[in-house]
Amino acid sequence: NGTDAAEVAVAALLHPERFDGPICYPNGAEELNHHDIAEILTQELGRQITFQSISRDEWRRELTDLSATHPGGVVNPAMAAHISNVGEAVATRGAPSADSAALSSLIGRAPVSLRDFVRDQHLTFDANR
Repeated sequence: NGTDAAEVAVAALLHPERFDGPICYPNGAEELNHHDIAEILTQELGRQITFQSISRDEWRRELTDLSATHPGGVVNPAMAAHISNVGEAVATRGAPSADSAALSSLIGRAPVSLRDFVRDQHLTFDANR
């Protein structure tokens, strides 16, 4: 999640000895496919969430539209391009394997699971319906 990613950046600045070199591509904490994510969202939000595959360009358009309708929100046009490119890369090459222990050693605490993040941000998800 974003908090874990931010803490990796902070750790790189404050604890560079935790890293193997100047460039770090830490793996995530969990291996979840889109259907797993939809199931967690369904369980935690109490409404049916499903996954439907769409193209990178269609996703980018949806994200760009979201950024236009919610200026200053979580998604901006640059983020829309980045997220859709990463999504396509994962779809074509596969996601890197998860390594919760390695991520924990970088940030100095257990990573936040998707389920815990959704549970913590439940009101945010409800507000964006």
